[in-house]
Amino acid sequence: MQTEPMSIDQPGAPDLRLTMHAPGAGCGCKLSASELQQLLGAVSASVPADPRVLVGPELSDDAGVFDLGDGRTLVQSVDVFTPVVDDAFDWGRIAAANALSDIYAMGATPVTALQILCWPRDLDAGVAARVLDGAAEVLGTASCSLLGGHSIDDPTPKFGLSVTGLGQGPALTNAGAVPGDALVLTKALGTGVVTAANAARAVEDETLAAAVESMARLNADAAEVARTLGAHAVTDVTGFGLVGHLLQQRFQVHQRGVRLALPREDQEVADEAVHALALAQDEIQQAAAGGVGLQVRRQDLGAAADAAQGVADLVGDARR
Repeated sequence: MQTEPMSIDQPGAPDLRLTMHAPGAGCGCKLSASELQQLLGAVSASVPADPRVLVGPELSDDAGVFDLGDGRTLVQSVDVFTPVVDDAFDWGRIAAANALSDIYAMGATPVTALQILCWPRDLDAGVAARVLDGAAEVLGTASCSLLGGHSIDDPTPKFGLSVTGLGQGPALTNAGAVPGDALVLTKALGTGVVTAANAARAVEDETLAAAVESMARLNADAAEVARTLGAHAVTDVTGFGLVGHLLQQRFQVHQRGVRLALPREDQEVADEAVHALALAQDEIQQAAAGGVGLQVRRQDLGAAADAAQGVADLVGDARR
């Protein structure tokens, strides 16, 4: 059967809402941590162990690390997601910055990248070109060379990059926290809330613009500071949110007898987490019912009780 050729019209038509073409915006399209754990637990095949693999999949870190044997390490990661905003150029910028952040989080420098584009044939290819333009701008800022990529016809638009970086000396990981470490955030939290509100057309333009610029900003300077000051543990806070990533780090460090805690005075923060998650779920589900292209799944938001318990555990640790 012969298919119609893809058309290229005026790129980035203003009435095109990319988020309506995706069931989950940005990192919200990913499998939840529990789903991923269940899936990987069912995998029976294994790859022979290699002592040169310093950070592998069993550590659930931001990227893999391979020892090159000359004091340098090869650091690799891949990140692909559905539209997080409606502007194609901004989506490309955000996706590129997000993929590069995995390399920065390991204390490495991005060197090369491959693009991954999934695009429906009936959606203007000129819009896809704008996505690639946005990514190219960010790669240029990062001095990361684009070597090529791969594309596929897919009913749901997706875009991302596989990035390779080089590190020097021991990698920064999400499992190195030690007693006395302070939690430092390199960007403001809440971009996920803003993008969800945007999908429901319930956010002001300037608020969205600020969130976009934050998501598209590279973490290169923050990574350099982390290396210079000798940070013990680093992670890229994205789809699982601050609490999700803290809980992952908490699991890693508890095995060494280290507690990770949010310094709060009482249980109020946990109660607020329950209330906020419940409200967010109700609001976004109503938006989806009204025709907004956003599918809400409890595992994406995190069941309110589970999230609240996670916050409560972190709060409890702070009081011990």
